[in-house]
Amino acid sequence: MNFLNKFWRIPALALVVALPLIAACADDEGASPADPGGPSTGSISGQVTVSPGGAPVVGALVGTSPATSTGLTDANGNYSITNIPIPGGSASYAVTASKEGLTSASASTTLTTAAPSAVVNLVLTQPTVPPPVTMGSLNVLVTNREGVPQADASVTVANASG
Repeated sequence: MNFLNKFWRIPALALVVALPLIAACADDEGASPADPGGPSTGSISGQVTVSPGGAPVVGALVGTSPATSTGLTDANGNYSITNIPIPGGSASYAVTASKEGLTSASASTTLTTAAPSAVVNLVLTQPTVPPPVTMGSLNVLVTNREGVPQADASVTVANASG
């Protein structure tokens, strides 16, 4: 075989190998969705407030479990998480909001291809803080009216409220 006879086989072989790869990597724009009954993604939105008072919480982190994506609340406490997968036409998610200095809150929701969006409002709470405990020492000398120290005296200490 001469050189030209061998040369044309190389591009032909490359083309045979490359065509399936090109087809696999083709843009699927216009392709039919995996679930023709509705969208395969959904969204969850809502508002995060704080109790007591009901004021909106700015900058709270809101996420889902199983994990999809997260969102932050805006100046009005509103959030939106989009492109949440709905595999098999129905998926349940726990939605959790958290903010430093507040106690987190969670709620559950289910997205379906028939109802791909849900509104989940969450209420964070102020953590309960126990009153501070003050420790110290107290030295007491019990005397009678004449100023003579008394042995075996009993002393009770109470705070201002009794």
